[in-house]
Amino acid sequence: MEAHTPIKVIVLVEDNEATAELIAECLGQEPCYQVLTAGSAEAALDLIGGQVPDLILLDIRLPDMNGFELYDTLQADGNTRDIPILFVTASTSRAISADLERRRIDSYIAKPFELDYLLSRIREVVWRGKS
Repeated sequence: MEAHTPIKVIVLVEDNEATAELIAECLGQEPCYQVLTAGSAEAALDLIGGQVPDLILLDIRLPDMNGFELYDTLQADGNTRDIPILFVTASTSRAISADLERRRIDSYIAKPFELDYLLSRIREVVWRGKS
């Protein structure tokens, strides 16, 4: 990225510390990203209330409310409904698939994932339509 490339803010909502650290470290090596991490949906709402990010990486299983509940909360708010969200999940149950389908969500990454694949999906989302 060139020196004048804007920094893209990514909120990572992940309750597994090791996974959060791995993703944050990987993204932190890219000078065009600023990563803010939250270990719960409530912490994510606090972060997002202070600064609307360019992307949310969202785990489905969280300790306080699940990722779908957080997604629904964000969709109900005019200030946050247009934030791109990429679900990252180890869950592959039919119920999870049904929740994704019901919400017309096709942007998700299954755990375990390749870091290069995660980075490419993030680039697709945050730089969509940008040169």
